Amino acid sequence: MPTPSLMYGELDLMSGAFSALVGTSFGAWKSITSETSSLFLDGSAVTGDASGNRTITLKVEIYAKTRAEMIAASELLIGESNRGTNVLVFDADDGTSQVVYETFRTAEPTRTDDESEAWRYREYTLTIPALPFA
Repeated sequence: MPTPSLMYGELDLMSGAFSALVGTSFGAWKSITSETSSLFLDGSAVTGDASGNRTITLKVEIYAKTRAEMIAASELLIGESNRGTNVLVFDADDGTSQVVYETFRTAEPTRTDDESEAWRYREYTLTIPALPFA
């Protein structure tokens, strides 16, 4: 059975200690418009001037056999998310081409489930700005 992959820089977020979770969103580009009004016509003309960046939300679970492995995996994830620029590559492994997003430094990495550290589990939500088109 084909296995999809989600690469964030050097990390495969679908294998090892990492697991991308349901709720991950690749976002959509934002249309930047301007509006022109006229005294001779009712209404106004709206034109598309540019495309703004998309916001990708990655929900990543880290589960490891030891606390040291969990901390090391967390440091790898935060290290990738702190790069000034990076690449996020999704491959559905269904014969179609890969989708490549050019990303920037994570806006707000948040960690949840602090009480689950005893079970060597952490969950992160990464909010990543990316160029508008993949």
